[in-house]
Amino acid sequence: MCGLGYYRSAIASNICSYCPKGTFMFERGAKDYLDCIECPAGRICEVEGIKNITETMGCTDGRVCYSGTGAKGQVDCP
Repeated sequence: MCGLGYYRSAIASNICSYCPKGTFMFERGAKDYLDCIECPAGRICEVEGIKNITETMGCTDGRVCYSGTGAKGQVDCP
């Protein structure tokens, strides 16, 4: 079983991989990258393998961060 912030796919069942940028995982046993939880709107999940929402950053002032935002996903306010 993989640790927090990781998933183990059925295809590569012996390898734990980080949840991708824009997601996090606070439980053990994720079986696919789709099990990783999308970063909520207003937060930035800029690195792989985030274990808890408290490890994320708030959106930069004057920018908009939609759900699933990684570091490059911010956009200027309209």
